[in-house]
Amino acid sequence: MGKIEMVTLKNGQEEAKSAVEVVMISLRNLMKNDPICFYELVMKCRDRNHVFFWKTWHKLNGLWLVEDGGSINDSIRNVVLSAVTWEPFNMELGSPIEKTEKAIYETLNTENEKKISEEQKSINKLPIDDQQKKYNMIIENDEEEEDYGQYNF
Repeated sequence: MGKIEMVTLKNGQEEAKSAVEVVMISLRNLMKNDPICFYELVMKCRDRNHVFFWKTWHKLNGLWLVEDGGSINDSIRNVVLSAVTWEPFNMELGSPIEKTEKAIYETLNTENEKKISEEQKSINKLPIDDQQKKYNMIIENDEEEEDYGQYNF
């Protein structure tokens, strides 16, 4: 049996990555299809004494986000509180996972690889002579940027 992969959430708690992913699927669906239930879930996560509005408890219980007694599992609460940012009259759903330096580096590398891949596709559509010109232009730009490497942040 494999080891359970854990992730650190923005609130500092560690949770199983698979559990975080499942809860996030439910949160996205709630936000899109039933914003009142989404709001009620967030309010209950923020305040354990919050009383659910009308029949929102039934729907949330059916999605396994709320237990039979109306309480919320600590893991679900951690994901919700880490994923949702709120201001008066505005809630936004984002990633609950704390970005580590390694994660930021991997994200930047992935974005750069996509950019390079898209650039290569656009070059491949050009006639052969234009491809060589474009390629030479990219190489020259890369060499110029390397001269100023000490100023990259």
